[in-house]
Amino acid sequence: MRPFRVLLAFLLVAALAIFFLLPWVLKERIRKGLEGAVPGSKATVGAIAFERPRHLAVSGVSVRSEGLDLSVAKVRIGTDRRVDVHGLEGVVRALPKKASASTRSAPLPLRAVHVHSFTLTYQANGIAAELKGDLEYDFSSGTFARIDVTLPSLKRGDLSLENARFRTGADGKGELGVATVSRKELRVTAISAKATLSPGKLDLTALDAAFAGGKVTGSAEIRFETPVRYTANLSVRGLDLAALGTQLDIGRKVGLGGSVDGEILLEGDAADVRRFTGKLRGTAKGGDVVIRDRATLEALAKNVRQPIELVESAFQEYHFDTAGAALALEGDDLGLEIHLDGAKGKRDLEIKLHNFL
Repeated sequence: MRPFRVLLAFLLVAALAIFFLLPWVLKERIRKGLEGAVPGSKATVGAIAFERPRHLAVSGVSVRSEGLDLSVAKVRIGTDRRVDVHGLEGVVRALPKKASASTRSAPLPLRAVHVHSFTLTYQANGIAAELKGDLEYDFSSGTFARIDVTLPSLKRGDLSLENARFRTGADGKGELGVATVSRKELRVTAISAKATLSPGKLDLTALDAAFAGGKVTGSAEIRFETPVRYTANLSVRGLDLAALGTQLDIGRKVGLGGSVDGEILLEGDAADVRRFTGKLRGTAKGGDVVIRDRATLEALAKNVRQPIELVESAFQEYHFDTAGAALALEGDDLGLEIHLDGAKGKRDLEIKLHNFL
């Protein structure tokens, strides 16, 4: 009987050791996995416990680095290798660098991660933004099973975005909505589009927005390269020239009336707009142009080699029946070549809007 008692005692001690040591071993593995995923970071893991049905619960998780300051209230890991993250909050000051082979810890064998109701402040690459929402990522397919993210605000230099929401499902199809996008005096509102998220890019179709009293429709493609690049093909309908003049802050110099339609091509990357071209044409009702600014009249007279008195007279209460304009971006300046035709004859204008973007 004595050997049996010794064996029983040994097994009891071993079981107790495993019971007390297993949480510590798991905590260390999770901590090292987090530090391996974010090079140069320090991770902490609080309490760990087993919950029904068949879940490991980890609370008080944090990851700190020069560019990150994240905390998580609770993480639940199931035996099916699905992870639920609750109470994620933090600040992102720089995107984490990719872990090298020498620093990368053995990854946890996860199947999917669902981040519930996270709140993040992003302060990197000249961008200040708030992000809130819900994300679910499927490691087996390498795709997002769910995205529902709102951006109450985003600012980058003169660019401002307010009240945006982006949603997609497991098939990558969803929608985008933005209340307002503005840059300097220009404002585009009530933006909506159908979205399709696929590896490496986001396609926006059935795009619709309001701008300067008119409508903007079209499509866009965003490519997740380095840097991020985008292309947009847009059509404008019924754009009000008086409202546009107000947004461009040229109303004191040039009085405009009427409306135009047209097409615009926009290309750029995360740093800036690289290409902005388009063609506009007046609608059937025509419009009006009055040049009030003396300096503008003098520059125009010099370009057309005409006396300023003649040019001034030509643009007093000028009504056009047909109009056409070509737009082209030169650096930060937008050049417009405008051709007008009315009862008082034809008028040709070249206007450059400095620091347009």
